[in-house]
Amino acid sequence: MQHYEPGTRVEVIGQDDEYVNSYYPATVLLSHQNNVIVLYEQRFNPNGQLLEEEVDKDHIRPYPSDLDHYLNEGDNVDVLCRNGWWTGKVIFECPNDLVVYFSKYPRHRRHVTCSRHDVRIHQKWFDNGRSSTWMHVKKIPLPPNHHQLQIAQDPHNQVLEDSLIVMYEALVDVNHDPYQEEVKLEDIRPYPPTVLQRLTVSDDVDVWEQNGWLRGKVFMELEQNLSIYYDDRRHGQRHAKIPRYDVRIHQEWMDCGIGGLWTHNKL
Repeated sequence: MQHYEPGTRVEVIGQDDEYVNSYYPATVLLSHQNNVIVLYEQRFNPNGQLLEEEVDKDHIRPYPSDLDHYLNEGDNVDVLCRNGWWTGKVIFECPNDLVVYFSKYPRHRRHVTCSRHDVRIHQKWFDNGRSSTWMHVKKIPLPPNHHQLQIAQDPHNQVLEDSLIVMYEALVDVNHDPYQEEVKLEDIRPYPPTVLQRLTVSDDVDVWEQNGWLRGKVFMELEQNLSIYYDDRRHGQRHAKIPRYDVRIHQEWMDCGIGGLWTHNKL
């Protein structure tokens, strides 16, 4: 169980049925073995003063880090309203506002239009007693000239239920045009987010080679390069010195059906 020092900023997780999926910013005043005394930032007692409350440690979490993401339709988000953060999903985008749908919200209000300034990406706090981390699900848009795999226009305007027509960035056809093909949905995944961590020995990584990413493992660190074992599509397993800028941390996509999570061995 995580220890929270006095002065630590936290969020109190809503427990009653009408407050499910809500989080309330607060500051720890006193910390005991199984509970803490907190001072809420936006909840008040009957006298109009900021509310102090004793809370079980299982019902609080650290205050989430700020993530600089542009929010899109389909993103899981938190909306600042009713003195806390309420979890929902973006269902429509406007230039300066977002329409967010809530599965749980007091007074049966199911969707609201809110300023982008009052919306943040939803993050979950995982703590197994030995390690802890923030995770979030971010819908990954596919703008041109950004990812190795793009959704392309179906030339026959067909509705494809279990596949997509894709256009590769680094593969070309016989006419040297970007190569397009039909790919099953089960064989693609979102493009992984950038992870800014220094790579070290034994890290699982991806190496940029042959117009794609090949999985490998770091076995030696050099100043500008990394020595990596990886599977070459043509020659089988090999090792080579690879510039650090051509290596990224390997991430696994865990699809939960209604969303997913990226995981890697640096968490």
